[in-house]
Amino acid sequence: MSLESIHEVPSVEGFTPISDHRSQTPSSFFGGRPVLHLHSPGATLLGSKEQLEAQPTFARLCSLAVSNGNAEEANESDEIVIPGIDIWVTSEHLLLFATATSAGVSIPYPTISLHAIQRRHVSQSSSSESQGLYMQLTLTTSEYTPEEDIETLEITLIPSAPSPAPASTVPTNPISDTTLADPPALPQSPVQVLFGAVTACADLHPDPQSPSSSHLEPRNEPIPGAGGWITSENMDHFLDENGEFCPPQAEGGGDLGPGAGLVRLREDTDEGLVNGGGTEEDETKWRRTD
Repeated sequence: MSLESIHEVPSVEGFTPISDHRSQTPSSFFGGRPVLHLHSPGATLLGSKEQLEAQPTFARLCSLAVSNGNAEEANESDEIVIPGIDIWVTSEHLLLFATATSAGVSIPYPTISLHAIQRRHVSQSSSSESQGLYMQLTLTTSEYTPEEDIETLEITLIPSAPSPAPASTVPTNPISDTTLADPPALPQSPVQVLFGAVTACADLHPDPQSPSSSHLEPRNEPIPGAGGWITSENMDHFLDENGEFCPPQAEGGGDLGPGAGLVRLREDTDEGLVNGGGTEEDETKWRRTD
């Protein structure tokens, strides 16, 4: 999965509000509209100018960048500030869109290898701090890339106050709302709301299991001959490169008992037996003991 450029402005009508999604059972679990967990317009994006301009998906957003501090400080720092970013946290992708340039970025959640809340100085000329959502994006799609060659992009999103969630179309029961109402939750800051929404959606997209780790899984198949039976189906497991029979090893590494793996011919078993008779050795072998 990789970053994708988008040029169409997202709209609330194209998503299912999270309130509707939680209050009713969907008619189908396939082909429905993505769920909108959060819409935060007017956010600010911070990132390295060199890294952002090197990515075609972010290049058009860089045209909105404003000066970060005075000219001397700007020359020392590679970080740029991009205001006017609308954040759409949906169940499918994280969308960043700038209406001023009619351009945006669609970020798959498996691309977000790390996200956390951090304090940042939006302007180097100001001592005030703002809380933002730091994200590390993994741009390398191949799992076989050496760790030192993995390409990443670091950005920070400073959200504005979240807009009210779209009104639910499902009627509420005033009685149940009164008697079964949950205790009021403590108010969250905009960045906490954003962090919670991104975390919830990222959990819906776990990383696929790496094929290279399949050899580490324990084998559940029974070892041929482990049950004591060697048949035509597992005989090939007990032959060497010359076609000679190799007796299996007993548990613990020792050889099996006398006669194990011995191939007997029909003539050997019938020799000395006439009309049910047998030799003294046979009678001794089959004598019953209590």
